[in-house]
Amino acid sequence: FGTGRYDVATSIRFPLDFYFTKLYKVPAKGGRSLMVNSAGTEYVHFNKTADKFIFQDRKGYEDPYRKHHTSAVTRDIWIYDTKNNTYTKVSPFNGEDREPVWGDGDKFYYLSERNGNQNLFGSSEADINNITQLTTFEKDPVRNLSRSDNGTFAFTQGGDLYTMKEGQQAQKIIITASADFDGD
Repeated sequence: FGTGRYDVATSIRFPLDFYFTKLYKVPAKGGRSLMVNSAGTEYVHFNKTADKFIFQDRKGYEDPYRKHHTSAVTRDIWIYDTKNNTYTKVSPFNGEDREPVWGDGDKFYYLSERNGNQNLFGSSEADINNITQLTTFEKDPVRNLSRSDNGTFAFTQGGDLYTMKEGQQAQKIIITASADFDGD
């Protein structure tokens, strides 16, 4: 789980480190929580074998809805190998890369502004420079990315919900809400 609780007093970020989400683990049966890292990890997802996790970093504060900026605090995508205790940056773009999710094997997906508007992209650990753009929305950014075990992506764009599978067009989900205002 992620938390903004204080890091150890010797941290360079202490005491103003509440911007940086620290990753903790706790046994499923209960017990003491232990810090995994304090690197500013957000949107953490373990791979199927649970020996790696992918995440977006947070290096400082920036409005998470700000668009089209490049600075020292733009988010990048990283993979942490738990067996080898190594970090690998897997998003080479000098701008916003966000909300990573795993695919099958070493494939991963994330949102990026690399071609202008924030859209969905895919790559792999084997070749992080071979990047495929999966959506081409031009007006509003894609946000809130998730992926199911069967490969279906879900995300928001322009105030609407979409699902899609790789190689197919995004399908807008039509939601009809009704209400009964006559009762208490």
